[in-house]
Amino acid sequence: MSLSWPEVDGAAYYKVMQDDRVVGIVTGASFAAEGLKPGTEHRYRIAAGSSGYAWSGWSAEATATTLAARETTAPGRTTANAAGVLGGAQVSWVYPSDPDVVGAKVFWRKTFGAAQFGPTRESVLYPKSVASALVPNLENGQFYEFAVAIVDGDGNRSVSEVV
Repeated sequence: MSLSWPEVDGAAYYKVMQDDRVVGIVTGASFAAEGLKPGTEHRYRIAAGSSGYAWSGWSAEATATTLAARETTAPGRTTANAAGVLGGAQVSWVYPSDPDVVGAKVFWRKTFGAAQFGPTRESVLYPKSVASALVPNLENGQFYEFAVAIVDGDGNRSVSEVV
């Protein structure tokens, strides 16, 4: 389930409460709730926090219900773009219009020539509010391949073409 709320001026963090339990602290005004059972109702509250972790009071409660059955359709594909930067690469993408998209993961690997590759690496799940990421610690002068997977709330994903 994908949650979003209006940004609060001066907030550096947001604390997310699900069903009377804190389930995350995020830097953007969105959160991807995962692992929820089909057909279940959940209650959410948000608190804004400063860079020094001074928290506001909790927001009014909002409720949402998951779909009655898990969806099995992958979200729409994206097109990935990558640009080399000193010691890394900046990868960007555009989210499809699917309403249940919760975020994206970046995959990369070093290439050594015809069909020879290093191990595939994987980023964290970036929330839907993030559409670019810096992949650090790459060797300058080497070739790398990148792809972006768009992920929905049921764990389905579609992967971009390799760039």
